[in-house]
Amino acid sequence: MDLSLGPYQTTTDPLYSPLLLSSNPSINTSNFAPELDGVQSTLALIITDNTLEPLLCKILYTLWFIWKARNDYHFNRKEWTPPQVHQAVQAYMTYNEHNPPQSSTQFAQPPGIQISVLQESTQNQEAPPHFCPYPASLQDSRCYVDVAVVPDNQNINTNNAFVKKNTNNAGLCIFILNFQVQPPQAIYVKAQLHNCRSVLMGEAAALALGATIVKALQVQSCTFLSDSQQLVHFLHQEQQENPPQWRIKPFTQAYSNIAAIL
Repeated sequence: MDLSLGPYQTTTDPLYSPLLLSSNPSINTSNFAPELDGVQSTLALIITDNTLEPLLCKILYTLWFIWKARNDYHFNRKEWTPPQVHQAVQAYMTYNEHNPPQSSTQFAQPPGIQISVLQESTQNQEAPPHFCPYPASLQDSRCYVDVAVVPDNQNINTNNAFVKKNTNNAGLCIFILNFQVQPPQAIYVKAQLHNCRSVLMGEAAALALGATIVKALQVQSCTFLSDSQQLVHFLHQEQQENPPQWRIKPFTQAYSNIAAIL
């Protein structure tokens, strides 16, 4: 089992319709049914078997930057305009075109359970240890884990009034691609963690839940991908008696116990 350092989208995001309408080619979303829990139905309407790869990449990158823009507004109060998102998408695609992903053999992982870091890499930033820049190049099954929670020590804006964040609940997001069966399975799990005291605690809980599901599915070789560098680096240490936060100990221990037997 491998743990690597490593978004969630709905059609109700304010940027969603204006961006698709102003894109090239333009996509009219007026006839699309609103989705409060993802964009799966909408994607099925705008992406077909005949969609060319450049357009497919552009659509998916646009959705990703809508998600980034929404987070930037929610956490940093920074507003993005549709042209800014289009420019960011084009710049990202241009950079990837001139810096293509390396072959999958260069990211080969040993059999079993691995954990790696999944995060956005930049041109001038040195990649952190256990960094997996292109998870699609991995050959084994993959489990993406993440948490939806307001960052530690930060207020949130609700109806133009800043209030203290609710530290009790966190949304856990698990996405599993199981290539051990044919056709491959895509499994999406949402859960809630009560009495969550920190972002790191939520990340650890999501990882433990993902590992528990992978074990139940009897997946023998899987890479776990998280965007929490601190958690990934801790779990790669030989000595794990002293976690960075003691509240995450039950979750990290649960993951380690499962990783040891798979």
